Amino acid sequence: MTNEKNNIEQLLGKIEKVDAPPFLLTRIEARLEQTQELLPRRWSVAYLSLAVVVVLFNVYVIVQNNDNRSSVTEGATELASSLNMNTSNQIYYE
Repeated sequence: MTNEKNNIEQLLGKIEKVDAPPFLLTRIEARLEQTQELLPRRWSVAYLSLAVVVVLFNVYVIVQNNDNRSSVTEGATELASSLNMNTSNQIYYE
C-alpha cells in the first residue's frame, strides 16, 4: 500500500504547473454572462396567466362547494340513516 502511495507521489511530483493564458477568467465570466438570460417575457406572461386561471378556478370551486354544502350534508345524513349508521359525532355514551 505504501509502495503504491510512493509511486503516486513521485508521479505527481513530475507534473509541472501550467500557466493559464492571460485574461482567461475574464473571458469565461463574459461568456457565462452572455448565456445567462432571464426568462423570456412570453414565458413569464404565460406562467402568470396560468397562475391567474388556476386561482380563479379554485375560487369558483370553493364558492360552488359552499353553495352546495347544505344539500351535501342533507344527502350524507339521509344515506347514513338509510344504512342504519349513527350520524352522531359523540364518541362515548354517558
